[in-house]
Amino acid sequence: MRIGWQALRGLRICLRCLPPDLGSALAYRLPAGWLATPIDATVHLRGHRISFRVRSQVDVVQRVVYFTGTYEPAETEFMLSRLRPGSVFVDVGANLGYHTLLAGEAVGPSGRVIAIEPVASNVAALRSNISDNGFLNTTVIHCAATAEDGVARLAGADEGGQTGWGGLDAGGSLVVKGRRLDDLVEQFGVDRVDFLKIDVEGGEPDVLSGARHLLNDPLMSGPLMVELNVPRLAARGRRPDDVVELLCQAGWVDRTPPTLRSSGPVQTRVFERR
Repeated sequence: MRIGWQALRGLRICLRCLPPDLGSALAYRLPAGWLATPIDATVHLRGHRISFRVRSQVDVVQRVVYFTGTYEPAETEFMLSRLRPGSVFVDVGANLGYHTLLAGEAVGPSGRVIAIEPVASNVAALRSNISDNGFLNTTVIHCAATAEDGVARLAGADEGGQTGWGGLDAGGSLVVKGRRLDDLVEQFGVDRVDFLKIDVEGGEPDVLSGARHLLNDPLMSGPLMVELNVPRLAARGRRPDDVVELLCQAGWVDRTPPTLRSSGPVQTRVFERR
């Protein structure tokens, strides 16, 4: 059942009055029929002077941001607690730019944001969001972060209106450029990284394998916040422990705060240098 604009606006007002975690959980679970209502709106992120363009309710990121003004509130709060004016933030798997935009505001003109995103339609929306907010401190790189430079295939990109992607897949239908994070950091003159965020739907081991120099560089001060998609990792014969072991070998330790700990299919972990 499709609902009208007035009902959507009323629901949005109600959800924004709730605590962010509860409002987000309810927005995730809206009935599928309600999501058919066309939408094209610019919303402001909760507590910030940041505009974010919403063009779809089917895509979970846009839907939750539209109804609540935030997304993954616990992760957002942690990220912002660690960023300062002048910080350097690298966003691997930037999607439409939710984290990128918040970081751009937090680090200010003296800081820098590097946003890496492989899906062309997302890159266009990401650049538009950055331009709308007037951020001159943000660089967008259109590629996938991979273990080796070359061609990467992605599965699940833009399925059913979603803007996420299913991660690296040898049989994937979307072909994009793949670059090592170490090479990207060098090419774009990033001399240090104060916060590294990785959200690549099961491609985490590949990103980290292509960032061995960065992970061992003392100028990579951390933290590193990585989302582990357990089903996607399993589909590629990997486990979350593979990511943990790789990072431990590079001198990192799991220091995920209690507010982020989860045993579900998608887990956020925070690593700090030992």
